[in-house]
Amino acid sequence: MENNSSRAFIFAILGILIGAIGGFYIGQKYLTADLQKKTDRIEEARGKFPSVEDVRSVPGIVKKIEGNVLYVEAQLSLNPFEDLPPVRQIAVSKNTAIVRLVQKDAATYQKELAVFKPTGNSDQPPAPYIEVPTSFDQIKQGSWILAETTENVKNLERFDAAKIRVQDNLIAPANTN
Repeated sequence: MENNSSRAFIFAILGILIGAIGGFYIGQKYLTADLQKKTDRIEEARGKFPSVEDVRSVPGIVKKIEGNVLYVEAQLSLNPFEDLPPVRQIAVSKNTAIVRLVQKDAATYQKELAVFKPTGNSDQPPAPYIEVPTSFDQIKQGSWILAETTENVKNLERFDAAKIRVQDNLIAPANTN
C-alpha cells in the first residue's frame, strides 16, 4: 500500500513537472512570436517618423539663467522615437547676435503679403515680425527663444549660440515708418 502511494506521489510530481515544462515551452513560444510582431510594428512605425540628422537650431523656454548660460527647456522632437536632451544649456558670448521678434503693423504686413503672392519673387513669404537687436540682459526666465548655431547640436546638452531670437509675445505692433 505504501508502495502504491509513493508511486502515485512520484507520478503526480512527474506530471506537474512535465506540465510546467511543457506549459513554459508553449507559453515562451507564443510570447516570443507576440513580441516579434510588436517589434515589427514598432520598426514599421519608426520608419514613418524620419529622423533629422543635422539640427542647427533649438527652440524652447528659458527656465534659468546663470552667468552667460541659458538653461532652456527644449521643445520636444516631432519624432517620438528620438531621445533628445530635454534641457539644453546655451552659452552666449559677445559674438552671439541677439534679436527680439516684434510684430509688424498689420497694414504693412498685408502690403508685403500682397506683393509676395502675385509675383512669387521670394522663396519665403514675408515674416509677420521684424528682428530688433537687443541685449542678453533683456532675456528673462520664461522667454521663448530660438537658439541658432553653426554646428550640429542634435544630441548636445550644451552648445554656443551664434544667434538667439527672443519672443516674449507678439502682440504690440512695431512702428515701421
